[in-house]
Amino acid sequence: SQMVSPESDILTFACLDGFGAGAFFAWAMVFKPAFLEGSKKVWLLLAIAALGLQLLRVFGPGFTLIPSRTLTAFFTLWVILEIVSPKEKKFSLFNFILNNRVLIFIGKISYGIYLYHLLLPYYTFSAFDRLNALLPTALFKYEFYLVRMENFGLLILISYISWKIIEQPILRLKKQFEYQKPVVQSADNIVRQPNINNLQAKDNI
Repeated sequence: SQMVSPESDILTFACLDGFGAGAFFAWAMVFKPAFLEGSKKVWLLLAIAALGLQLLRVFGPGFTLIPSRTLTAFFTLWVILEIVSPKEKKFSLFNFILNNRVLIFIGKISYGIYLYHLLLPYYTFSAFDRLNALLPTALFKYEFYLVRMENFGLLILISYISWKIIEQPILRLKKQFEYQKPVVQSADNIVRQPNINNLQAKDNI
């Protein structure tokens, strides 16, 4: 669908490549963490290639052999792999990013940003255009950028309000339910921890 009509890439059935890649990654994290850790260089190469093709698509001759969302999915998987890796194995840049308070805040309200970022401009751009027309000429010549900055600020505000009055109350409901969290082992833990079944078998011999 993305190849035939790029405008359809926001539809669910056009994102199955990204969903599939994410599902594979989640499965591998739980059942094959050693495979992920051992293939980090391959994921890095795929991420570099995906980023290069994406830049070529945007700034070059419009390269569209591989859909944009597929390229984004491969790059994002590498980012996630770096984030979940043990601290000492992360790029120093990732350690900085993960401890940045501003980015932590944006991550907290990111679901609201995802929900509202396409909807909001339909209702705000024309209003901001009319308001900015009242500005002095020296400022109004930057109206293209002003509208986007104003819209971004409003998006952050609405997403935060959504987080406080909708998401947080819903998340508190988790306390009313009992559930067992799955145990996800890192590749390091699998290597360091002995196989309990094998030890028990040796004791019985």
